Order: sequence, then C-alpha cells, then structure tokens
Amino acid sequence: MTDVCPNCGSVSIASNPKDLRRTAAAAAMASSNPVLSVLGAVGAAVNAVSPAFTCQACGHGFENLDHPSTGGPSMGGKDINPIYIAFKAMLLKHKTRSRPDFPESFPEAFAFSDPKWVDPYPNAHVHGWACRSEANKGTLLAAHGWFSNSFEDRIVRLAKHAHQKGWNVVCPDLRMHGRSHNACPSFGLAESWDISSVIDWLFSQGYPAPFVVAGFSLGSLAASNLAARDPRVSAGFFMAPPAWPMDAVGVTVKVLAPSAKLIDWWYGFPIMGAGDLRRLGPVAHKPHIVYAMGEKDMYGIEKTRSVFRSRCWGGGDEITASRSEKRKLDWKADTNLFIQCIDAGHQDFEWDQFPIVVNAFDELLARSIKHEKTNRKSAAKLPSSSTKVRIRSLGSPSRVIDVSHFGYKDGTKIHLWEQHKMENQKFVIVPIGKGVFKIECPAAEKCIDVADSRGVNGSVVHLWKYVDGGNQKWRFFADDQEGLLIQCAHSGRFLDADADGLKRNGCKIQCWDYHGGLNQRWIIEPCEPATQSNAVVKTVKPAKKQTAKKKTTKKSAK
Repeated sequence: MTDVCPNCGSVSIASNPKDLRRTAAAAAMASSNPVLSVLGAVGAAVNAVSPAFTCQACGHGFENLDHPSTGGPSMGGKDINPIYIAFKAMLLKHKTRSRPDFPESFPEAFAFSDPKWVDPYPNAHVHGWACRSEANKGTLLAAHGWFSNSFEDRIVRLAKHAHQKGWNVVCPDLRMHGRSHNACPSFGLAESWDISSVIDWLFSQGYPAPFVVAGFSLGSLAASNLAARDPRVSAGFFMAPPAWPMDAVGVTVKVLAPSAKLIDWWYGFPIMGAGDLRRLGPVAHKPHIVYAMGEKDMYGIEKTRSVFRSRCWGGGDEITASRSEKRKLDWKADTNLFIQCIDAGHQDFEWDQFPIVVNAFDELLARSIKHEKTNRKSAAKLPSSSTKVRIRSLGSPSRVIDVSHFGYKDGTKIHLWEQHKMENQKFVIVPIGKGVFKIECPAAEKCIDVADSRGVNGSVVHLWKYVDGGNQKWRFFADDQEGLLIQCAHSGRFLDADADGLKRNGCKIQCWDYHGGLNQRWIIEPCEPATQSNAVVKTVKPAKKQTAKKKTTKKSAK
C-alpha cells in the first residue's frame, strides 16, 4: 500500500467522512421507487466495505490507496453513486458512439475530439462535429437537450441557418451523451465546462470571435451558465430552458428528484446550487441574451422568466410570438429579450416555426459582431516563456505577486508585497496549448495553483508543483483598459486581490467572479528588457467602474 496521492504525490491523505454517502444511500433506499431503492442498497453495501480517501492538497478522491478512482475533488466512491448509475442506465441508448461523424445535411463538416482542460474527470474528451464557413463572421456553439446528442434535429437546423449566414458552427456532445465522456450530468454548470473546453480548442484552431452559445433545454442551461461566466462569449440564445438545475431534475427525471443531492456528492461540492443563475451578481461583460420559451412549457415559463429578470441578466424587453405572426421585431438596443411563444410546449418547441424567434436569432448574431468590435479592440502580447516577469496589481501599483517568506514548499502562500529584487517575485508565463498558460516561479520550480480545487469564490492561490491540473492553468485577457485579466481555466473565475487588504503588504490573492475592478487587473512586466513573443491574448469588455471592488457576498476561502 502506498501512502502518497496518486494524482499529485502529496502525503497529505485523509479518510473521507462517510456520513453524506450513508445519508444519500439511505434516502435512496427509502424511496418508493423500487429501482432507486435497489440502487441505494447497492450503494450502501459498497460504502460499508470500501473506505474513501481524499488528498488534502489537490482534492483528488479515490477508493483506496492502491486503486485510485476517476479522480476529482472529494469524489471518493462516485462511480457507485446510485444516481450516477441510474443516469448511465437511462442515457445508455443515447451514447450513439456508432453514429456517423456528422449529419448528412453537412457534407463539408468534420468530427472532432478534444481533451478537456477544466474537468477533473481523467481522460475526458468532448466529441462533436463542426463546419467552417468561408465568410468566417464568427463562431456559433449549439448544445443539444437531455436524451439527445449533437445530431438533434432542431440544433442541426439552427446550425444550418447560421452557416448559411456565414458563421462557423460547432455542435458538441455534452457529458454522458453522444460520444463524449461519462462524467455525471449536473444540469448546467458542469456541462458549461464541456463547452468552455471546446472554445479553448476553437481558439487554438484559429476560429474567430465573436463566440455565440445556443442550446435547447439541457443545452440552454449549459449555454446560459457559460454566457454568465465566460467573457469570451458575446451572446446567448436559449431555447426552452428550465429555470435552474433542481427544477430540471424535478421535472425531467421525477423518480430521481428526491435524491438529486447525490449529484453534489458525485462532484464533491454543491454544484446543483452553483448552477442556479439567480445566485450570481450582474454579468459584467454583458453579453446579448435571448430567451425563447413556449407558454405551455412543462418547466413553467414564469419560473424561467424570473431568472431572466434576476440581477444576473437584469431583465429586458419581453414580447409574445405566434407561429403565423410576421411583424417587425421590437427589440431595443442594449437590452436582453424574452420571447413567449403562444401555444407551444417543450418537446414541440421548434424555433424556426416562429418568424419572430428567427428574426431575433438573426439580430442576435448581428449584435454579437458589434459587441465584439466595440468591446474587444486590441490583442496583447505576453513576454516569451524564458523571460522572468513581475505581476503587478493595478489596484495597488507599488505591490506585486510574491511568494510568502521566500518559501518554496508545496502550499506556500501567494500574496501581494512591495516590489523588491528577490527571486520570490519573479515568474515565467509558459504556454501549454489552446491559449492556456501556467505561471511558474523558476526559483521554486513550482507554479501558481488554486488551493481549493472546487474553484469557488474566495479560493486562495498558493505554490504547488505542476501536475497538469485545471486549477494550475490560466488564460490572459486584455481590452482597451489598462492591465490584463487572468482567468483560471478550471473555474472560469479571475485572479483577484482582496479589496479589503489591497493597500497592505500580505494582501490575499484569490479567485472571484469577474467584475472588472482594478483589483482584478494586472500588469505583466519583464524584470529586464526582453523580446516579446507572439502569444495572443483575447480581449473582454472594459469595466464600467475602474475601482477596486469589494465583495458583498459571503466568501468561502479555504
């Protein structure tokens, strides 16, 4: 038996509390559904004889010290999770690994398989198909619904419509659907990671912005979560979306709804709640948004309308549409749009049967191009990977990122400190593909790492040896404002100097949702004159208010 983590090599191993798993299995066994009761009994039996462990350093979970499981933060025993087994059984016929590479209506398309960067599930690949356009106006990513895959007819028709207008189109299979990997569905947030990893791949392949995300049902939950969190997204088109993840589970798979918390167990943190857009603040990069939903939709149009009106999107114009009605689209500039489709339900919702919905989609594509031109004006360059740099906070210009007390052990704190000439303030930014970089301290031969692998708001950063984790990979964004934004590829949150201690040495550095304040802006400056590389950094919308932003929500720093 080994006493080190098989993922990162740390000796910081602890046995997981089994109360949550025992409670979940008991809840499943108590269910009136006989299938769920059996699954709960199996889960309880396996839980009793198979202790789970978690690495306290990297969050990797495994069943025992000899045989690591499929990994991830606090995920011990997740493959015997009753709801995971149920999902695999329900979606088995929708895996369709033997289907053609692309729809017959797209003979010029091609299949793709992209390794994931942001999900802890090992060897996870997102599959799908794509088709480029000679006009190259932008890139549409369209996601399918539950019990479907990237061949879903309404999604193929949407892609065909956009392609005819000069757009590149990409249709991925979401997790546990089509040809993609078998990670557990989360009904929103985790599926948005799938689409995010595809955007990483598209960026590496030279696909142009603007990026527009679209989806139907489950795909719309994924697309809306991504649009709210990723400043690379200029617009979103959401067809028949459930209001929030628990609502989707409660209606789509009713027999499993009482045990939906088992999904949180699988991921090791409350991912169902994290995917609820009502919990987010206003989206700072302000993508253009269109909701289109039938008035008879089984998920309840008023619940979805409440999400549209929440502080996340801030509401906007609301109109009705019928299948026969052909009138001019009444949609004000710089607002979002909610379309209530008369006499339409969920499964029978077809976007191209409503002329106003079609017009709204066309207008959305046009507005996304304007959004890109207006808000993403320049491409920045990073120093070469051999050039040592300081990373200066724009919110506290005399201070730079600093390795605490010159400590070079795993777990050493990273904070802000007055600039000096020592090696603990010098870093190199190393490209590792797909527009993603690691930030390494050469003196320590370790890199900047998010301590809490869940990536929640307030997760602090520290020093750790490079283990190819998503929480060690970063994207750099620039706009026409001073400074760069640094985004963690794992969580989509941004490197942030705690506003409460910004003017003091020792200020905590953490990850936080994008707000564009000065405490999220950084200046990358060579320690000595150096030749600039051609590493291109994408751009985002400039912040409205150039001040350090204080967080008003409860922090969850580790």
